[in-house]
Amino acid sequence: MLSGVILAGLSMSLTGGYLVVYKRYFVDYPTFLYLGLVEGAALCWYVAIGTAVGRPVVALPTDFDAVAVALLGGVVAVTVGSAVASVRALQVGDVSYVAPLSKLAPPVVLLIEAVGLGTRVSPSQIAGLCAVTVGVYLLEGTETGETAGVIGPFRRLADSTPARLALASAVLIGVADVGKRVLLANATVEPSTLVVVTLAGLTMGTLPIGLRQWTARPTRRTAWLGLAVVGLVLATADHLTALALATTPASVVVPILSGQALVAVVLGGSLLGETATRRRLVATASTSLGIVLVVLG
Repeated sequence: MLSGVILAGLSMSLTGGYLVVYKRYFVDYPTFLYLGLVEGAALCWYVAIGTAVGRPVVALPTDFDAVAVALLGGVVAVTVGSAVASVRALQVGDVSYVAPLSKLAPPVVLLIEAVGLGTRVSPSQIAGLCAVTVGVYLLEGTETGETAGVIGPFRRLADSTPARLALASAVLIGVADVGKRVLLANATVEPSTLVVVTLAGLTMGTLPIGLRQWTARPTRRTAWLGLAVVGLVLATADHLTALALATTPASVVVPILSGQALVAVVLGGSLLGETATRRRLVATASTSLGIVLVVLG
């Protein structure tokens, strides 16, 4: 249990730091080109390291049928959509504003399971949804510093392009998470296989479009090295998450991973000079608490 907590904490720190690094150094890259290059780099790192240590990175079960293949393809497609929405949100909005909204996948999963699968919602999960709602309300209040009436923040949420993109990312990743749970539980897919297939899907789903934006890329000497390093960070974070989930219940791992939003808010204020960080920190803490309650049930 302790090793899983440590692995999840390391993954959370890497992912939260990645958001700030992207905003500071790579935000001027075209969306699809950036995703194609960095996810491709992550895929190469993951396969190369797995091969070097003698660990098979792709091992589909013998009973993997057409339904499982279709579900896996759907998970990859939805993950691509989520990644595109997340990067676009970071391009047009502050990290400390976008990150808490884009990490609301667990409440989305709960709503999907409750409405679509008839899963019972516990009182603590209802409290969690309330805490998430309060967090989003406070977060929207940071945009103007005033509430403009009781429903003012929610009106701004609907009108804000970064918010819409971040929430779209959260909804899509929530749908993908439901599919991943089914694959890991019912189709007995190995976590490393899921990571490789997802990275490959992200690369193939974005790079062909991205290459059309090749001439619009920034021409910096260190760009290739930077993309390679970022790819290594993403591959490491994905692998740490897979290892954590393999040794520790998801009810423990997911709340820890949601802390990446707190890391992004703190670093966004200290390194990027983003405004209203104190109130955003309170809002993020409220949404994170809500996520913990939702996951623990």
